[in-house]
Amino acid sequence: MIRLGCHSWLFAELPLTLLFNPAHWEMQAIPYREVRPLLRFASHVHLRPARPGKIATGLDRGTLDVEQVVRDLVAAGYAGALCLGGAPRETGTAARAWAASFEDHVADPEAEVLRLRERLEPQLGCSRDRDTCRMRP
Repeated sequence: MIRLGCHSWLFAELPLTLLFNPAHWEMQAIPYREVRPLLRFASHVHLRPARPGKIATGLDRGTLDVEQVVRDLVAAGYAGALCLGGAPRETGTAARAWAASFEDHVADPEAEVLRLRERLEPQLGCSRDRDTCRMRP
């Protein structure tokens, strides 16, 4: 269990914000409900499918409820940046250790990210003819 109280002073006392990436918590098998309180400190969010032991997976293999994360962001009035990501296409020799945290290498990572965006469009208010999305209140 994450004990936010013991670290929340960092955000109250110092001019800090958080890059919130729930895939890192999911990879460590820390339930999203335990890190949800950190959303109030977020100024930037990365979102991608993940599962315990793997920081990125194909869209249909992740256990992180990305739709719930977006619903929580909208409910919290989040207005910062939201980056969508996925598993990489391939890895080079220098990246092998880092790549071990990925479940697999998808054939078309760009298509996976577009599928993720399409899945989240109802919550995000995306328009297919624009490159940006605005979260709906």
